[in-house]
Amino acid sequence: MTRRKDQMRLGAFFHPTGHHVAAWLDQGSQIDAGTNFGHYVQLAQTAEKAKFDLIFLADAIATRDGNLKALRRWPQYMAYFDPVTLLAGLAAVTRNIGLVSTATTSFNEPYHVARKFATLDHISGGRSGWNVVTSSNASEAFNFGRDAHYGHSERYERATEFVKVVKGLWDSWDDDAFVRDRASSMYFDPEKLHYLNHKDKHFSVRGPLNVARPPQGYPVIFQASASDTGKELAAQIAEVIFTPLHELEQAQRFYRELKDHAAQYGRSDDDIVIMPGLNVVIAASEADADEKIRYLQSLIHPDVGKELLSTALGGLDISACDIEQPLPDHIISQEERKNNSRVAYLFKGKPTLRQMYENFGVGRGQRTLKGTPSSIVDQMEKWFVSRGVDGYLIQPPILPAGLDEFVEKIIPELQNRGLFRTEYTGRTLRENLGLRRPASMYASSGDTAPAALPVRSDVDLIAVREAARTAAADAGFSLVNQTKLVTAVSELARNAVVHGGGGEVHINSVQQGSLRGVRLVVTDQGPGIEDIAQALTDGHTTGRGLGLGLGGAKRLVNNDFTIESAPGQGTTVTIAMWATPGLTPIQARLPVRS
Repeated sequence: MTRRKDQMRLGAFFHPTGHHVAAWLDQGSQIDAGTNFGHYVQLAQTAEKAKFDLIFLADAIATRDGNLKALRRWPQYMAYFDPVTLLAGLAAVTRNIGLVSTATTSFNEPYHVARKFATLDHISGGRSGWNVVTSSNASEAFNFGRDAHYGHSERYERATEFVKVVKGLWDSWDDDAFVRDRASSMYFDPEKLHYLNHKDKHFSVRGPLNVARPPQGYPVIFQASASDTGKELAAQIAEVIFTPLHELEQAQRFYRELKDHAAQYGRSDDDIVIMPGLNVVIAASEADADEKIRYLQSLIHPDVGKELLSTALGGLDISACDIEQPLPDHIISQEERKNNSRVAYLFKGKPTLRQMYENFGVGRGQRTLKGTPSSIVDQMEKWFVSRGVDGYLIQPPILPAGLDEFVEKIIPELQNRGLFRTEYTGRTLRENLGLRRPASMYASSGDTAPAALPVRSDVDLIAVREAARTAAADAGFSLVNQTKLVTAVSELARNAVVHGGGGEVHINSVQQGSLRGVRLVVTDQGPGIEDIAQALTDGHTTGRGLGLGLGGAKRLVNNDFTIESAPGQGTTVTIAMWATPGLTPIQARLPVRS
């Protein structure tokens, strides 16, 4: 198979006890998972140790309605933590893994959602993501002053405007708006505060948001997109998409069509990551995997099976149907059986009702792989290199046992094949996913944020950041300007080594006359470094890169930018950023990995 230059992205999708509908009945599950914070800490830390990109939490803001005789046997979506609050807690016990939560656009206000996710992004150091949904649980309407859910088209119309407002609120403050200068008694620059003043069909929001611009610019936007209307919304706003995909040809078509459609909105292929759900049943042999599935299916009570299938089919009444017979033709049209991508696979081969709910109960509409670690990774790799997916949201059938098994048996196989990282290379969720940091809507047209690129392993970027922070502190930069400088230096160092063939990075605090500052020197053998350095420094005073402003014109006295190139010796870029007079220079030499 032809290899891709990038690596597979992986998310860990956690339902409290696991994705199988009867997971809570298995001894390997945490039976009180919905109200057990320690359970989620264990899951998050296990996933982070395995270098997952993110953990993902679904949500509904109502309990399930339906047949209580069945629901008493099915705890999922009945009692569990608010996911944003839970992720804020998990941010304190993790360092690198992304934290993604669902929040509905139907029964929230944009200001609330913008504030929650901006706060989570700051608490986590740039690791938050928002899964945009319009709510599939019709009962949610009853908790928010409505007698019925919004109509399908209205939900998505509202969602499109909702996301626009949220992004506008995230841009309320420029990245360098907060001066926090005691000497001048100025906390923020009023010119860098923006009132949204949004008025449209669904929302009237003045702004501004009372949270600083998120470290990522915007938290990463996730969305599922099974319907045509959902796909249209995804093409406009989604950055990570996890629609159900069951056949490779179907996945390749969806992958190409969605990315092509997104281009109509000015977006590139790299702006979208396709990560469908994947349920994995691991065993020593195919026969053993089949036996594990048969065992799990045996735990599904017929009342639960019917209720599960009824919900999947849009609330159809199948209570009188015989579970040992196929679903009667009049219950659901042939067109719906073929065209609903979430359930179409269930109707293959004229299955009985029992076979349908057992099939659906494994992964609730997402694809299932079963077999040995090697055979499972073969299939994961095939879809990835064939550009049917960019990665997967892994849905363990049982938690925590299923996650532990995946980490122990599948992750090493992926890493041995070079398909998945062995270390985190970025500090934010965007960086790890390879997504660019969006510029503010108020930035100048030339002030577009650079794409986050994969990082070669020969330069230790964590050391780069720490050395930059040490040098900036020694040079007398304020805390906020230290952060800006570290971000800028990291971006230049990352892009330089990616485009080159091996390099060294040096960071010094320096003094020239009455000026103190920081000098960054990047030497690289490869092409492109001059262009990158020029793009990061030339003509930009706000927004990104080395032109972040560093506290405003009165503190940014001069930028010193030189390029030296010698045949056979590579290219050296030297950039000096000056602060104020002060301390003795200190050298911070960065380690280079072999």
